[in-house]
Parts: sequence; C-alpha cells; structure tokens
Amino acid sequence: MGFSGLWEGLSQEFDIYKFLRLVVIIGGYIFFRQRYLEFMKHYQVKKQLEEDHKRNAEALVERPNAIEAESTGVASSDKRWGWGKTTRCKVKAQQKQFQKQIEQAALEASQTNGPESDEEINELLED
Repeated sequence: MGFSGLWEGLSQEFDIYKFLRLVVIIGGYIFFRQRYLEFMKHYQVKKQLEEDHKRNAEALVERPNAIEAESTGVASSDKRWGWGKTTRCKVKAQQKQFQKQIEQAALEASQTNGPESDEEINELLED
C-alpha cells in the first residue's frame, strides 16, 4: 500500500517530460561537478607549485649557499625513497674517492713525466 500509493502520487504529479527534465538536471549536475572538482584540483596544485617556487626563490636570495649545499652531493640522493639508500651513499662516496685518486695520479704523472723533469734534463745534458 505504501509503495503503490507513492507511485500513484508521483505518476499523477510527474509526466514523462518533467521526469526527463529532472534526470537531465541531476545528470548534468553530477557530470559538471566531477569536471569542476578535477579542474579545481589541477588549479590548486598549480597554485601550490607557484607558491613553492616563489618561496624557494626568496630563500635562495636570503641564503644562496645553504640551498646549493642541500641540492648537491650525497644529501640530494638521500631524499629519494626506496630500497638501496645505503648502497647509493656508498657508491657516491666511492665515486668521490675514485675521482680524488684519478686527480692525484694525474698530478703525479704531470710532475714526474713532465718535459722539465730532472731525469730528462740529465739525459739531454749527457748527449
């Protein structure tokens, strides 16, 4: 009795055009609401990025060396999440040490094998 009475009341009040109009309005609201929420999400992310860039630029003006030190070396790779963090740190340290050894070897080679080394000068003087 409850449901049939409700249906009869609605069927007398709503004809097919009013029902379609109601469906279009509700469907349009749902559709545009989703698009609006997506747009606002992108807008807020873009706005937040712009604010972050401004804040970073101001911090760079105030403390130029601090940000540069944070963004270079092993500290920058530590900010990444995931497996192998300690391995990345070890590899960075090994690369630095290897680079220092290469520079030292090049410096020693240029000092001992240079055109003006004592051995070469002695050989030239003997001839």
